[in-house]
Amino acid sequence: MGANWVSKDKLSGEDIARLCAGGRKDVGMATIPRKWPSELEPEREQMLQAATEAAQLLLDAQYKLDTARDKVRANPNLVLVLLAESDRMVYNALARLERIQRYIAVCRGAPLGGRWPSVAMRQRDQAAQAVQQASDVLSQAQEVLSDAIEKSHSNPALVETMIATVSYRQARALMLVERIARLMTEAAVGRE
Repeated sequence: MGANWVSKDKLSGEDIARLCAGGRKDVGMATIPRKWPSELEPEREQMLQAATEAAQLLLDAQYKLDTARDKVRANPNLVLVLLAESDRMVYNALARLERIQRYIAVCRGAPLGGRWPSVAMRQRDQAAQAVQQASDVLSQAQEVLSDAIEKSHSNPALVETMIATVSYRQARALMLVERIARLMTEAAVGRE
């Protein structure tokens, strides 16, 4: 039983590669996915920039909401200002998402010299889906945030709960925006 094993210092690099591949001799490098078509590189860069800006806006809005949640009972006027600031930042993030949707539409309609590689097409479609989901989640957060602004003086306990709901939705939207940024980053990595 113990006599059949061989120490690794007696194996060549080729033998180790063959063993790792399950005994196959045709071991090679993994296939590197294709990049986005070069004609659309400016649009991809703009989508990445807009996603980065949207993520930063959502992080800033989260900070404002966290501060507002801490001050709900102590200073309702400050809470009103913080909620309005957060509302503005969420609208700005939605504007960035609209910009990403515009660039995706340009990418879908652009005449290309060749055809879309399948990985690039999947990235484009997943980014479009993530943008739509993030927009929907942020629109729902906007509705709750508007109600929280209206009720900021009358019912602090309810406002605190509404802030928690908006924070959750913003965190979800942030995750989707980060997915868009990841997809656009991956789209630049690959072979021609």
